[in-house]
Amino acid sequence: MLILILYAIGVFFIIHGLYQIYKYFIVVFKLKNEVNSKILIKNNHKFFVFIPVLHEENNIENLLNNLLPQEYPEELYKIFIITTQREHLNKSNPNTIDILNKIKIANKQWNKNLIHLHYPKVSGFKAEQLSFAFNYVYEESKSEISNIFFLLLDGDSLVDKNIISKFNQKIEEDFDLYQQPLLWFKNIGEIRSPLMKSFSFLQSFFSISYEIPMFIGKFFPLRLKYLIGNGLLIKGSFLLKIKNFPPIIEDVRLGRLASFLEAKIKIVPNFIITETAKNFLIQSKQSSVWFFGCGLFLNDYLCALKISNKKRMKDYMMIMYAFFKAFRWANKGLLQAIGLILSVIILNKNLILLYCMSISLNSIIPVILVLFSLFNEWNTRVIDRRKVPNIIFQAVICSPLIYVLGFIGTYLGLFRLIKYYACKKVTLPKTER
Repeated sequence: MLILILYAIGVFFIIHGLYQIYKYFIVVFKLKNEVNSKILIKNNHKFFVFIPVLHEENNIENLLNNLLPQEYPEELYKIFIITTQREHLNKSNPNTIDILNKIKIANKQWNKNLIHLHYPKVSGFKAEQLSFAFNYVYEESKSEISNIFFLLLDGDSLVDKNIISKFNQKIEEDFDLYQQPLLWFKNIGEIRSPLMKSFSFLQSFFSISYEIPMFIGKFFPLRLKYLIGNGLLIKGSFLLKIKNFPPIIEDVRLGRLASFLEAKIKIVPNFIITETAKNFLIQSKQSSVWFFGCGLFLNDYLCALKISNKKRMKDYMMIMYAFFKAFRWANKGLLQAIGLILSVIILNKNLILLYCMSISLNSIIPVILVLFSLFNEWNTRVIDRRKVPNIIFQAVICSPLIYVLGFIGTYLGLFRLIKYYACKKVTLPKTER
């Protein structure tokens, strides 16, 4: 009986790995075609860029130098840097606020388009900073808020001066949300951890083979979508409909609400380059926050039900599938590691080969595919060519280990989720890169 179970699990993850690779090729081909397609001249829309920050002392200056001024009519966009009173808790000197004030003094020509808002509380997370900013602009622009587009960015991203133009070109009348995918390579040349170098490739593969397919109208239709707050564009009318940014994890919950409310989401086929975690401890904390946010789908369903007052069989099916996806996410690496260990213990050569293939298919092969795309298609220019052999070696060798150890972060997230439902306590760390 044990052998049959081990075979079933191993075959399942072989099929899972092949399916993810199949989706990867479909998505890369589609993105390549879209990027190379002709750009149609469209009306220019009004944009408010929201950048909530907390201890981004090392990033804020580079971010603004790359972001401002935008290659877009200056009267049609404003950039809001949203700091928080939590900035003062650890006595950093200088902190993000100090550096931002110096930047504004040194670059007075930006002041028309650069606005600093300060969330005056030490409680709350990014969602509260975003809601604070939205309430501020609502009071200033009530009459036009429905037609304003809100672009969310993080302080540690590599963005350029035409990011607003890229989004503007993709806006269509019947879409409420737009997502720009991420590649996790901004700091790969500097991070020392071989595990994190592997993680940057695995996470980029996941972004392409799992996250992007949610928005391109292919593959499994009953998946609850989630969004990423870095490179996310939201129409003001949708925020008014759901009554502001949902706490605690605003981006994931926006995607869940969009799924239940049948709001349309469109992918913007230009990658944002962001940083990966510097060490395994930070990455585990980061994964725990991701898992926590995705685990709030029952709250999201109840919230959507209040808005639409519609009970649909499709919603129940999506919830059931979300439970399955959460279980698989938390246990995929762990189950394959246990299967390999048990196969060695019982000395079953076929099972050992099956699980070695399964782990390789879900870790080593994705790293190789992303490496190939990185240099031959995306041309991101974020990796020093002299460091390439060392990065490739470390990424390939360590990818099975970081894949298997992924359960640590998800189980930590499950603990935080149980604590939240049991005690209504939220203990989420700042997930610094």
